[in-house]
Amino acid sequence: MKTLKHLALCLAAAFIATGCSNDENEPKTGTVKEGKPVKFEMNIGNTNTRTVTTGSGSNRSVSWREGDAVGIFVYESTGAPTEYSNKKYEYKDGEWKASGADDAIILPEDGEYTFYAYYPYSESVATPAAATLSVQQDQTIADGNNGNTNYDLSDILTAKAEKITNNATITLQYKHLFSMVEVLVSGDLVSAAPASVVLKDVKTSATIDLTTDDISATSDNADVSMCPVESETTQTTYLYRAIVPAQTIEANKTLLEVYGVGADKDKNYRFTHTAAVSYEQGRYRRINVLIGENNAGITIPGGTVDEWKPSDKIDVEGEEIIAPVTTFDVLFEQNTPVVDRKTYKEDKITDNTNFWFARANATKVSYNATENAMEIKSDNASRLTWDNSSFGYHFGSKPLVKGQYRFSFKAKLSIADTGQTLGITFRDATDCVAFKVISSFSGKRVQIGQKLTDDWAEYYFDIDLSMAAAKAGLGDVPTEEEDPEGCYKSTTDENIQGITIVLWKNVAKDYSIFFKDMKFEKIEE
Repeated sequence: MKTLKHLALCLAAAFIATGCSNDENEPKTGTVKEGKPVKFEMNIGNTNTRTVTTGSGSNRSVSWREGDAVGIFVYESTGAPTEYSNKKYEYKDGEWKASGADDAIILPEDGEYTFYAYYPYSESVATPAAATLSVQQDQTIADGNNGNTNYDLSDILTAKAEKITNNATITLQYKHLFSMVEVLVSGDLVSAAPASVVLKDVKTSATIDLTTDDISATSDNADVSMCPVESETTQTTYLYRAIVPAQTIEANKTLLEVYGVGADKDKNYRFTHTAAVSYEQGRYRRINVLIGENNAGITIPGGTVDEWKPSDKIDVEGEEIIAPVTTFDVLFEQNTPVVDRKTYKEDKITDNTNFWFARANATKVSYNATENAMEIKSDNASRLTWDNSSFGYHFGSKPLVKGQYRFSFKAKLSIADTGQTLGITFRDATDCVAFKVISSFSGKRVQIGQKLTDDWAEYYFDIDLSMAAAKAGLGDVPTEEEDPEGCYKSTTDENIQGITIVLWKNVAKDYSIFFKDMKFEKIEE
């Protein structure tokens, strides 16, 4: 694996405020306020920047955008609140101004005051002791006003200044209250930017006490789409960021998913870790994602950002996401290959690919142009068996979902003999058990026989992929309620990673079966 050089992240912000004129900020309450307008200076760290996503290399050159807004509370130092509650200040024409006359903060010069402030402004915040603020679930999009993305609007910043007089500029020192997650995607399957990168099932809001900076994350979990950082991408690596409340992702829980990679952008990958992963308050977590032809994994490297402490390095394996299917059609055409497999005892079919097969050269499968169908015939007119001389179709490339399915097809005989039977069974992905048939024989079998005629007819059977039995044969398998031997078992995720539809000529006689238009589809409840 190619080592990726760590990119340090410098996150800082400054809110440089200028005074507001008395005309602009005079409150319209019917009473003229005594004092002078408060002049604010707002900073993060020691620079006049904040977390707008621009910049390159190990730096982030960022600045306020027109229309950015903060909320400010003012209390007298004696503890009695003033009427200044959640006043809105906006960045306009290079300076900070009250959003309206009723928002202007005017204070006497001889008192002491405590200020609590936060970004971004929300009119729903009623008290600094319990400000509930949320991140955006889709942080890729812009808000449509000043060019901020939903990522920018998710970066919760807070500041406070205690026992301050209004005889000079009031300085508010802001800090990040939530956590940033960075994901850098690379690898030989990543020839273009992924369609999306998503943090899975994370907490998205928190109740914050602005007076103490105590945070209590809520349980309203959701997926968060990460914001692409154009200035940090190259032709081989792609950087994404998201802001979320501080939290810990449990061990063996999905951390993130990457969608739309590969030459056809049709591959998706899921990444988990065997240990818990923390997203810490005021810090960032970098995750390097490697997606290659032969491996997929993530590295969570150590590093620092200004005053942020290093994070431990974590290596995590990834897996391709293979979406379950509910319906598939199976065709047999003139050039469709048939794979020769040995007898069941020698060769269980557990492949993760799709193919027609015939066992032990005993079954002859070919294309019949006259009938436009596949033709099945034994080489010696003998009765075929499911385990030693059957044919069928193995669907192993994608998992299925538990539930009831309908298997349908068209078939006919080459002779007018209604005693001739087609045998059918549905084997699981391990080829060790067979699924329960529910539409024939009172649902007591895993193998069935269907009598055919010499005219084309359509047939179907319903099966239950939730239940399976190791018992074979055409005899009755006990129902689940009357199953003292524990024949039926509930299927596992491993069982439904694929199936094999096994067919065979069940009566000994010299004839052919013609077979076509096979379909397997889920029965919706």
